[in-house]
Amino acid sequence: MTISKENESVNSDELIKAWEQISRSMRIHKCLYPECKSDHVILSHAFQKNGVLTQISENGEVYMPKPRPTDMIARMTKYGLKKATVFSGFCGKYVYKKLA
Repeated sequence: MTISKENESVNSDELIKAWEQISRSMRIHKCLYPECKSDHVILSHAFQKNGVLTQISENGEVYMPKPRPTDMIARMTKYGLKKATVFSGFCGKYVYKKLA
């Protein structure tokens, strides 16, 4: 699909790639744990992969809303368990402390 605006046309695939690049650049780069100064954060799950995510998964996949630059409403999208509910926010030292 191509989006046109006054002699400009943008391919929706290009728009989605740009959106994904912006989303990656907006990730948190400092540990959110109080008083931690680490700037090496790792990706962690908001929900335990081997807990609730496995219980609600079907064939190792779950549905989550995914915002898209071309839609006003986030569409339900299928994610594998490795990517579901993943965010950057804690360094390796504190990622497990937040779960305790």
